[in-house]
Amino acid sequence: MLNAYGSTSSLTNTAPRVAAHIDAAKTNGGGVTYDLEQRAVAWMLPRVPRWVHPDHLTAASLPISLGVVLAGLGAVAHPALLHLASLLVALQWLTDTLDGALGRVRCTGAVRWGFYADHMLDFLFLASVFGSYWKLAPASWMLYVAFIIVGAIMVSSYLVVGACGRFQIAHYGVGPTEGRIVAVMINTLVWWCGAWILSWVLPAIIGLGIIALVFTARRESRALSALDEAAREASRRELN
Repeated sequence: MLNAYGSTSSLTNTAPRVAAHIDAAKTNGGGVTYDLEQRAVAWMLPRVPRWVHPDHLTAASLPISLGVVLAGLGAVAHPALLHLASLLVALQWLTDTLDGALGRVRCTGAVRWGFYADHMLDFLFLASVFGSYWKLAPASWMLYVAFIIVGAIMVSSYLVVGACGRFQIAHYGVGPTEGRIVAVMINTLVWWCGAWILSWVLPAIIGLGIIALVFTARRESRALSALDEAAREASRRELN
């Protein structure tokens, strides 16, 4: 039976390349905090209890995401709940960072399912972070636009995996970890200054996001076009 990639074998051939590129992306395309993050992971991995399975860490994103939304909604009446939202963001970083690494160390990882579930839940977590500002944002349309732009950058990474098996986790030094740091900073600003600060923060995210999205799409389009041209040239040589 044909799959979404066009043949029965292409998905099988793509999966090992995806697995190899996950680590390569974190090494070559990681954010500015990558080295510090890896030191933290190396310290934490031996200390994870044996009863904790990588699937537990992956699935933890669901209740954490719900907690982030509820904390943000509650912050309308009790701004201090934004600190709880920030703690949950940090907890999600912990579970998201450790699940794949723990699976590799213990040889219990599931590359295909793990890649799908982990990044599906990452997208839901991103939605929950933006959703937590639903009642706080001065203009909901800015929140929607910011989410669409940031989400498009994330989706672009997944589309490139399907197109050529290359996975780049960060763009221009900003990846998921840096995004979480920004979320915590925004929570702190809103708690300290008030929700009005979002009328400055959200336009800044939209503007920078549009620039990043345009440059990312342009870069990836050129790279994929070059791969297509190389494949066509190889086919022409075989025919001759």
